[in-house]
Amino acid sequence: MHRLQIGLLPVDVPDKNRVLSETKCEVLNTIESFIYKNCPHQVVTLNSLMYNNSVYDIELRKVISSAQLVLPDSAGIVLATYLLTGHKTKRIAGIDLMLDLCHLAEIKKYKIFLLGTRENILTSAVSNLKKKFPGLDVCGYHHGYFSKVNEQTVLEQIKDCKPEILFVGLRVPEQEKWICSHLKELRVPVVMGVGGSFDVIAGRLKRAPELLQAIGFEWLFRFGQQPRRIAGFGHMVMFVFYILQKKNEKEWGRF
Repeated sequence: MHRLQIGLLPVDVPDKNRVLSETKCEVLNTIESFIYKNCPHQVVTLNSLMYNNSVYDIELRKVISSAQLVLPDSAGIVLATYLLTGHKTKRIAGIDLMLDLCHLAEIKKYKIFLLGTRENILTSAVSNLKKKFPGLDVCGYHHGYFSKVNEQTVLEQIKDCKPEILFVGLRVPEQEKWICSHLKELRVPVVMGVGGSFDVIAGRLKRAPELLQAIGFEWLFRFGQQPRRIAGFGHMVMFVFYILQKKNEKEWGRF
């Protein structure tokens, strides 16, 4: 994997243009190397909304830029990578990567911890993960509705469990900021923000049909399930204009 710069933010891509299965394999190998090193690493799955927010949110921009692995998790980021760097890459969906890591953890006996969402949803997600991966060691989990007063208790619970992988399902961008601020204290080799993945795994939300995923329109399906997300459409339009502006600046810079 090597790092490219797409405007304000970095993105990590394979050394060569590969098919999706090979790209996923390279990503998993990179993440497993983090576990071998046994020091904290933050994994960010970057989408267009996060990118757009980072234009105005300097703290978020710094958090993403400091992450040890930043992967393209939307068709928009994949397109922006190509337009601004000429590098073709594949989308790595956060929920797919989470499930791939759970499969890896089952095989290699890595422990995982889940943090986020409501208690009942989280319990269902853990139950479904154990059904899908019978040998998976979920060493602990905690809902995401904790106060600053109780935060230290949550941190101590995670540290006591000593997971190799921590999945954090809080709201974006709060989860990225929370991970970054506690990364060194937690001492977990791999910490990854997974957004609403717990809700999907629990069965509360459905994923888009594979065809929509393949053509980059999974976001449209999400709007149908969660109408409140429609506000994000304006951000997506702004993202497109921003990337096109950067593309034009790059072209004019050649003359």
